[in-house]
Amino acid sequence: QSFRFLFKEIQHGLLILFPILQLVEHTIRPRLGALWKVWLFLAVLVPPMWFFNHTFGTNYLFLNAASPHSPLAWILTLTGEAWYLLGYALFGLAVMVVMLLPWADENNDAKNGSLMPRLSFCYPKFYQI
Repeated sequence: QSFRFLFKEIQHGLLILFPILQLVEHTIRPRLGALWKVWLFLAVLVPPMWFFNHTFGTNYLFLNAASPHSPLAWILTLTGEAWYLLGYALFGLAVMVVMLLPWADENNDAKNGSLMPRLSFCYPKFYQI
């Protein structure tokens, strides 16, 4: 039981660490304009997964029910079961937009020679990489 827990934690940690390392190495640059690709991917993935969940009684991607004590439980409480998937989608969109906000002014940063986004709350404005 403890090995499965450890494996899950390492796996999820690496899923988070990989894009962070790509950001640090400047091999990727998040753009708000690329958000439609994520939504297209989800539009293709979610309907078959929802059908699979209902056919086999599973809950992959938490499409059928929210996990207790998670933000999805709050969404389920707020929207009810009838509107859960719409609330889930809007919550996902909000999270993605907030995560991409530091890179929203990427054109000005590129013109000024900065390779990193302007995060004035993280480092002073005079600091350029």
